[in-house]
Amino acid sequence: MIKVSDHWKILLKWSHNLSALYLWNIPISDGDLLEILLSNPLEHLEDLRIGASEIGFVRLTEKSCTKIFESCRNLRKIGGLCDWKFSNMFEMMQVLTLKKDWKLKLQPLIIFDTI
Repeated sequence: MIKVSDHWKILLKWSHNLSALYLWNIPISDGDLLEILLSNPLEHLEDLRIGASEIGFVRLTEKSCTKIFESCRNLRKIGGLCDWKFSNMFEMMQVLTLKKDWKLKLQPLIIFDTI
């Protein structure tokens, strides 16, 4: 039986030509990401952003970050990492900037509000 909360994973498993993927406030773990990548390596993905406004939604660790870079060879942007559950955020940023030769860009938070 499929839980309603798992429908997003089914959609991603079948979305083989995704070039951009933004997940916001979806409880996601290393196991969830591995399950998706086993069915769909997201090889066309260029822009990935996974974040949350609530603590605990994103439970992705260094393991997921490594898997993403191994699987998604066309990846050009990755965002939301401050919401991930890294054991050492500074070390992960060093790996991305020094070993992977990525550039760190801080973008302002855009908030839409009604008047």
